[in-house]
Amino acid sequence: MNCLCFDTSGEKGCVAVIKNGELAGKIELSKIYGHNETLLPSAKILLDRLSLKPDEIDVVGFVRGPGSFTGLRIGIATAYGIKAANPEIELKGYTSLYMQARKHILNGDNVLVLLDARKKQVYAALFTDGKPEIPYGNVYPDEIARYVSGFNIDNLVITGNGYLKYKEIFDVEITIPFEFKEGEKCLAKPLAEEILNPLNIEKPSIEPMYIRKSDAEVNRDKKEK
Repeated sequence: MNCLCFDTSGEKGCVAVIKNGELAGKIELSKIYGHNETLLPSAKILLDRLSLKPDEIDVVGFVRGPGSFTGLRIGIATAYGIKAANPEIELKGYTSLYMQARKHILNGDNVLVLLDARKKQVYAALFTDGKPEIPYGNVYPDEIARYVSGFNIDNLVITGNGYLKYKEIFDVEITIPFEFKEGEKCLAKPLAEEILNPLNIEKPSIEPMYIRKSDAEVNRDKKEK
């Protein structure tokens, strides 16, 4: 199997390639929020480096959200465009929340993923015993207690840039013992690992996951009212 994987959900995107069933290489995009300029050129550089042609790709994996609205739309549109050019390619999309949690789930940890959602909110997901406990959502930091209340959780790991942004609040709100571990900077790598060895915790989908409306949608709704 040959697979092109990419992540455009964060400030800096990245690309990874599976060649003949093995993770063969990855590359970080060069610009902050410059996915539209750098995604396809970076993918081409990596494919050329690995002596792979676009028509040799069997699967395209992408991060489908939540994250930067513009970045996600660029990534998803790119995946759809590749599929349009080669209908035999299979598309597989996974969430940024699951991709951040994956390695900790493999370690047997219970994981609370907190990603900066801007507007003084975080995207949150709680995984215990290898499964999501509650629907993925966006919450204000001082509401996080309801995410972990009611669960008898041991060896809790918290990961993601949302924790670092609101550390002072979370350290008060989360009263159970936990350990913070740095989040993944390149989600294309765990994405490739999931495609190679699926844990079957999250089903792949080609639908975007935005969780909340973009500013443009909010403003449009206001005008319609």
